[in-house]
Amino acid sequence: MGRSRKDEKIEFDPAKEFPITNIVLSLLFFAQIPWMIFTFTDQRPFFLGCLVACFGAILLCEFCAEVVGASLSTGPLAGSPFDNPLAVVKPTPGVKPALSKQMVKFKSQSWQLVIHVVMALVEYWALAEIQSMKGNSIFEEPSLSVLLFDPNPPIVETMYVVQTAIWVITAIFHIFIFEKQSDYLVMLGHHVATIGLIGVSYTYHFRRFGLMVLFVHDVSDIFIDLLKIFNYLKLQDAAGFFLVEGIFASNLISWMYFRLYTYPYKVISATCHALGCAYAMWLGNGDSTPSTAAAMENNLCWSWDDSWKREGLGTTMQIVETYAKMWGGQPADFANAILVGAVTANVLLIVLFVMHIYWFALFLRLLHGILSVGSHEAGRQEYEGDEDTIHNVTKKQD
Repeated sequence: MGRSRKDEKIEFDPAKEFPITNIVLSLLFFAQIPWMIFTFTDQRPFFLGCLVACFGAILLCEFCAEVVGASLSTGPLAGSPFDNPLAVVKPTPGVKPALSKQMVKFKSQSWQLVIHVVMALVEYWALAEIQSMKGNSIFEEPSLSVLLFDPNPPIVETMYVVQTAIWVITAIFHIFIFEKQSDYLVMLGHHVATIGLIGVSYTYHFRRFGLMVLFVHDVSDIFIDLLKIFNYLKLQDAAGFFLVEGIFASNLISWMYFRLYTYPYKVISATCHALGCAYAMWLGNGDSTPSTAAAMENNLCWSWDDSWKREGLGTTMQIVETYAKMWGGQPADFANAILVGAVTANVLLIVLFVMHIYWFALFLRLLHGILSVGSHEAGRQEYEGDEDTIHNVTKKQD
């Protein structure tokens, strides 16, 4: 009779645990790749180049992270209480030791941190450019985001292409390379929803809304990356200058502000107003009727006339007709297309918000773990697949 191996764990297997959900999400993602290639018609070579460049940049970041991580783990963090946290084995002549699980995760989180920092800066740049053009922030004056064909600074277009390439490549890593943790399907769904939002917002010219969504996500993800990196390095308690505890508190604050306040009250509420305006256009079939104009101006929208008068763009229904011509069709066709795009975008935004609530609940559970078993152990149980974590898959042998 063999002995029970209580501590042995196996990787979470979505194909066995949730086969239908896994298949649906995977098929949706792989269908999105040709869709995005088709979407970026005028920038297709740049997009394909960004895919290759993103892959190469990730490999470069991983190489640098391994060098830095090994130096820290075998240098200042080699002794107690850190005890070589990344389990780096000094190489012997002619033999390259295998990387530890901790080092693999450290490298992965490091390049994600670089991506989130770089893209948050690019998005902040784009937001600042729009503010300099319009005189106000699109977060503070959402009606500026509904001027669909109003020219954007070139950095917005570039940001869209680069972001799409990043999300496609990171989704491929998520499916084929990363260890599958308990939130694998939630993360895959997050990738699918985000790529869908990028494609819809680009196609239907909701690009300023898309910029707001991407900035909120990237800037708050920086704190999560730092939290995981500090946890891998065991930089908790007084010996680690309470870096894990400090960044965890910062993460909670940033998550509540960006994901649970700014996202629903600044972004989703604005897109819901845009949906109401799109619905009013659809009811009027895109025609210049008094009832349609009244619904758009008085009942379902912000002070559109004020925004458009300030921009010198004309009356409400003149704008609808102008947009339709720029769209390349009749007003009715434009009204139908914008309604479909607005509905799709709002559904995906709400799906992302539900995921935000789910992850915040995990953070609260992690907070309970920090208070009960300590920072590093709580992080290990939550993110490393500890046997006591409720989502972990374990096996026993007799």
